[in-house]
Order: sequence, then C-alpha cells, then structure tokens
Amino acid sequence: MPGALIHIAAGLLSAFIVFRLYKKLEFSLAIFLGNLLPDVIKISFLAMYHKNLDLTGLIQSNYHHFTHGLANGLWFTLVFFIFWIVLGWLLYHYHFVKKKKFYEWEELIIFLLIGYIIHIALDSLEVFIYAFLPSIPIWL
Repeated sequence: MPGALIHIAAGLLSAFIVFRLYKKLEFSLAIFLGNLLPDVIKISFLAMYHKNLDLTGLIQSNYHHFTHGLANGLWFTLVFFIFWIVLGWLLYHYHFVKKKKFYEWEELIIFLLIGYIIHIALDSLEVFIYAFLPSIPIWL
C-alpha cells in the first residue's frame, strides 16, 4: 500500500480530470471514493475481525496481508461491482429508479470501478518499485 496520501492525491487528480471532462460532481466523487474504497474495505474487515477500531493495531495485524489480497483480488472486485449493478437493475425493474437515473447509476458504478482499478494499479506499482529499488524510503 503506497500510503493514504498518495491514494488521496491520485483520487483528487483523477476527480479533477473527470470533473473537467464531464462537469458533474457526482462522477468526480465516485472516482475519488473508488480510489479509497479498497483500503476502507480492508480496514473494515480487520476491524470486524478484531472488534477494535485502533488503526495502528489493525494495520500491524497479522491478517492485514490477508485482507489486502482479498480486497485487491479479481474475484472480490467482480462480485462487488456485479452486486451494485444487479442492485441498480432491480431498483429499476421494480420502478424505484427511473430510466434516466438508472443510466446515471451505471455511470457512477463505472467511475467507482475506474477509481478502484487506479488504486490497485498504484498498489501493484508500489510492489514493483520496492522490489527493484530497495533504497526508496517506505514512507513515500
């Protein structure tokens, strides 16, 4: 995990780009939240397992690497986003959501997925950088 500041900076940059292109605050917020979502899921799983909200204790937990692999895994990502797409379709099918709102729902899910993928790419890049350049400080 490259660190919260790098993910926040990448999320803000991608949110700014999306806002400049689409002029919709919802889309830029979706890509920003998608960039922070894997870490939120990991910390939530650890907090539920340990029944504790101490952030430093959760990150230093032995199960941190397990939740990291789970939240960044392909199957979890697919199931998570398929769930939201199916939920949107069900809400549309039972007339809780109008057709125009349903298309916006799909677009929000797509931008959330893009932010999620950016986060996973940053995590993968961090592993690559630390494997070949061990002199880089860990706090970067």
